[in-house]
Amino acid sequence: MNKSLILSLETSSNVCSIAISENENCLVEYSIHAANSHDQFLAVLVKRALQDLQIETEQISHLAVSSGPGSFTGLRIGAAFAKGFCYDNKVKLVPVPTLSAMAFAASDLVSKYGRKMICILHSHRNFFFYQFFDMNLNPLSNVAFDTEDKIQDLVEDTDIVIGNGIERIDKGTKFKIPNIVSASNIAKLGYKLILEGKTIPAEDFSPSYFLEFQPKTTK
Repeated sequence: MNKSLILSLETSSNVCSIAISENENCLVEYSIHAANSHDQFLAVLVKRALQDLQIETEQISHLAVSSGPGSFTGLRIGAAFAKGFCYDNKVKLVPVPTLSAMAFAASDLVSKYGRKMICILHSHRNFFFYQFFDMNLNPLSNVAFDTEDKIQDLVEDTDIVIGNGIERIDKGTKFKIPNIVSASNIAKLGYKLILEGKTIPAEDFSPSYFLEFQPKTTK
């Protein structure tokens, strides 16, 4: 693969994060850790990164976007931006599973300790998305959604536990990896998927919400 500029987006949680990479090398990453900030800051951060690197949008060859699970609203905003940016398919779109990107970012831990891993992503209250991976980062389970108590029952003491909200899990060997939910980690797995030819037409992309949207109601 020749040198390619890749724009990556992460909007699956309270983090609004974008990165621009040249192949596997991250050139810039901007993140804002604030709830409900994606619609306000996503386009602003992308514009700022392009300006800072003196890059035109036409120079971007691929866009890697977190495809879920995660926040319904955040994923919807990320998907809308990605599809708009890639509307004519000149920029190739690659969906990146959120939990797989987290596992890929922690591959050194799996290699070092030789254990299976569970990646978790806090949703709301005491609910989490989670998925198990083997030592080769292959999924051992489908993405699931449950309470922290249920996850406690599933985790073994030897398991590596990473993700957003792991302080609420009492079992396993927990590793707090800074910025585990970030565009730079979407970029890492995104580049691998690009090399594997996993791009899709923009019009075919839809995030994997895993849960139906439930609007908040006031009493």
